Amino acid sequence: MFWSTLEGILEIVGALLRFAGLLVLGLGLGWLVIEFFRKGAQVWQLQIAIILGALGTAIGMTHFAPPAALGGFAAGFGAAMLMWGRKQGQEQEDKED
Repeated sequence: MFWSTLEGILEIVGALLRFAGLLVLGLGLGWLVIEFFRKGAQVWQLQIAIILGALGTAIGMTHFAPPAALGGFAAGFGAAMLMWGRKQGQEQEDKED
């Protein structure tokens, strides 16, 4: 009885840690994609490689990662794209005014 309860608690803690870790990984990858896309050498080959790398990571995770981990990664990556992706658009609008 005690061991099954302990195993259940450890499974929940493990799933939460996996979710949090992949949330941070998604945020980091999203930031990296935005930064390299903006500040990297402006050649189309590098931009294509960055986008394909990010998409390859997402595709690989859908096949190999558990659903909770994939949800954390997707939430982190999406949040990074929204936060740092919109930042550039707002800065351009402020400069135009």
